[in-house]
Amino acid sequence: MGGNFFSKSAGKRKKTFDNGKEFQYNTRCTIASICSKVSLRCVMRLDLRNIINTPGASVPFDYELDLSAVELNGDYPIPGPVRVAGTVRNAAGALTLTGTATTTLRLRCDRCLKQLLREHTAVLDCLLAERLEDEENDEIVLLENGALDLDELAYSAVILAMDTKILCSEDCKGLCSHCGANLNIGPCCCKPEPDPRFAALAQLLDDKTE
Repeated sequence: MGGNFFSKSAGKRKKTFDNGKEFQYNTRCTIASICSKVSLRCVMRLDLRNIINTPGASVPFDYELDLSAVELNGDYPIPGPVRVAGTVRNAAGALTLTGTATTTLRLRCDRCLKQLLREHTAVLDCLLAERLEDEENDEIVLLENGALDLDELAYSAVILAMDTKILCSEDCKGLCSHCGANLNIGPCCCKPEPDPRFAALAQLLDDKTE
């Protein structure tokens, strides 16, 4: 899991590989919906005023973010702290942020509903600016009074980097559609359904025997 992360504001987040406009819109709406339901207590606002006009200067960051209140599809997938670490650098007058947001997710397999723990790392890699020269550029995170809200940045990156399909294993057999038994443990007692392709042939044979 993981992916590069760029942003213009809380409502405009995307991965670099999200090319479909409909997918981008749905992703942004999901983030906006979650943001409206979860009130993030600001733990880290990174003051960058000292490096904005100083090429070669940098500001490191390393802290833990609590996202245990985030609810997705009735579950709380981020029970433990999120370790957010990285650096903001002034490279020839351009501010670049690189880092990672790492945590352990508590998930459910989409096929058999088994609960599992999985290490999760979201890559932080974006440009920062005090204002936009191009209003169409949504690959820049805007600063507020020379400061960056790292909580919001890391929060959105963690959510966007989560897999859309969760499997305990690639060959998971899932649950029986009739009795609900876990087919990974063993076959259930349900009779196999007849192949519909042979239904017409079976009917023809029955007609001949009558």
